Amino acid sequence: MSEIRIGQTVADWQPIETAPKGTWGSVMYTNDPRYVEPPTLLLLLEDGKQCCGYADYFYVSEDSYWCEAVSGELVVPTHWAFQPPPPEVR
Repeated sequence: MSEIRIGQTVADWQPIETAPKGTWGSVMYTNDPRYVEPPTLLLLLEDGKQCCGYADYFYVSEDSYWCEAVSGELVVPTHWAFQPPPPEVR
């Protein structure tokens, strides 16, 4: 997880309550044709660090349902942003 970069402000982020979550709670199984996978987002955590993560309906706790994308650890974000596109490979 990395710190906020110089010149980057919280104003560039959206409140976590507005983050897309896929088919949150209405369709629980990935083999259901209505299932929409939750997108992996850039998350801003309470301590100012960033990570990539997603909303996970199966791992809801009292504090959060946001999982860090690599470790699966539950995190508590305050804001979210779409990930920037990857650089072109030449």
